[in-house]
Amino acid sequence: VLLGATIIDTIPAGLQFVAASDGGVFADGNVTWSLGDIAAAGSASVTVTVLVLDDAANELTNTADVSAPD
Repeated sequence: VLLGATIIDTIPAGLQFVAASDGGVFADGNVTWSLGDIAAAGSASVTVTVLVLDDAANELTNTADVSAPD
């Protein structure tokens, strides 16, 4: 069991935040989801919607970090 799971997704330059699913909160360039507990062999899925700006790079990479307290 993963207790108190959190996802933080940093929105890259060239993208504008539009919306986040499942209570995701946008602040200071990051979208944060507090997922709570995830059962063993369980999973969670979230979605972030962004607008690609005119000055965006030709290739964009977006990553997110998952964490839980010890």
